Amino acid sequence: MRSAALVLALWGCTAGEPEDTDPSGDSDTGEDSDTGEDTDVVGSAALSGVVSDESGDPVVGASVNFCLLQCTTVETDETGAYTFPSLPVQSGSFYVKPPSEDPSVMACLTPLTLAADEVREINVTMFVGESHALPDNAEEVEVAEGLYLSVGTDILEPAPFKQLGDVVRGVHVPDGMSLPIDVDAPEVIAVWYLGPFEATAEEGLPFRIENLWELPESGQYQVWFASDPAESAWHSAGTVTVDAQGEWLEGEGEIDIFTTVVLTTISAE
Repeated sequence: MRSAALVLALWGCTAGEPEDTDPSGDSDTGEDSDTGEDTDVVGSAALSGVVSDESGDPVVGASVNFCLLQCTTVETDETGAYTFPSLPVQSGSFYVKPPSEDPSVMACLTPLTLAADEVREINVTMFVGESHALPDNAEEVEVAEGLYLSVGTDILEPAPFKQLGDVVRGVHVPDGMSLPIDVDAPEVIAVWYLGPFEATAEEGLPFRIENLWELPESGQYQVWFASDPAESAWHSAGTVTVDAQGEWLEGEGEIDIFTTVVLTTISAE
């Protein structure tokens, strides 16, 4: 899944001096009426914040990225702070990777849209994920509290230039501690970060969710997952329904990349 960029070139041209036939006398003086303001320029935005661990201590040297077709990357300083003084006003992928190769610390990603002249602060908490053995053949694994995927080395592919390893990881992010989640839904119920980061399953991974929130029987909800950083979009993994026993949220959808997974309510029709 990749987005393509469309570049529009605007060419100005003249073909001699036109005869002014406007009887109102509002003739073309030949002067350029451009006020000097370039209306095609949409401006830029600034983004900053602090990256901390679960204990609130600063994470030094974390890789903070904002990606469109290419990534702009900065590292956190000794206080955990990062700054992007000027970013393009577009939808991009905002994601943070830990400073070391320790795979137990979860990378986190969210599609993000910045507005013209916006000065935005996003503080990030990084979490150590739960580790679970990755079976050779696909079977159901609780990759993070409440989220079960049918996964195995036979169907999961590593991210480019990475090794898959023998475990999957995940964290059920505590309420109010996730990255901003801007999906088309009234309410976010739960957020999970998954790893190995950007591992993919071409055929998709069936899933179900334990009803940790005591959602009502027969209630319907929406599941989303974030695309890879280059695409920068939320994808629907389908709807899930609370079963008759009130124990599980189940559906026919699939998740095809290990990034961020979100459970939300559904917009009223």
